[in-house]
Amino acid sequence: MMSNFTSGRYVFTRGQRGIYAEIYFPKRVAYQGTIYTTLEDGYNRKIVQRHLKKHLLDLLVDLSEYPKLFSLPVWEFKEDH
Repeated sequence: MMSNFTSGRYVFTRGQRGIYAEIYFPKRVAYQGTIYTTLEDGYNRKIVQRHLKKHLLDLLVDLSEYPKLFSLPVWEFKEDH
């Protein structure tokens, strides 16, 4: 994903998929290490897959509250032939 960091904001190229999120760390140092480690673990495919499998039922319950999430036309794949 191509982005430029400009004056405190990321500017993404139009049409690129991405998620913009701001993370506010707690002032208490005791929590910062745990949050940082969790963010680093998000890059490890095996850790993420293990976590998703472990919490699959909870995830499905949460996703069931948004029935239109995966039925939007935006998600439809159309071949250009």
